Amino acid sequence: MIDAVVIFITAIDAEDDYDIATLKLLNGSSEILVVSVRRNDFEHTTPDPHLDEFTGIAEGVETIAELLASGEIIEDFQI
Repeated sequence: MIDAVVIFITAIDAEDDYDIATLKLLNGSSEILVVSVRRNDFEHTTPDPHLDEFTGIAEGVETIAELLASGEIIEDFQI
């Protein structure tokens, strides 16, 4: 038996709790991770990390890679 992992990455500008709820509904029972960059105006959603506008690219990639590895979403990968 082969296990497969599908990772869908998208960027949404000016997202809100309704957008995140819609993504969770469409995603069914699978896990969804929300990474917020710049602002965090959510009322009901807690981003898995929140990266402020001053976070460098290398630091942001490392933060997200650590999140994916710690959640056992991806055990070993290279970007």
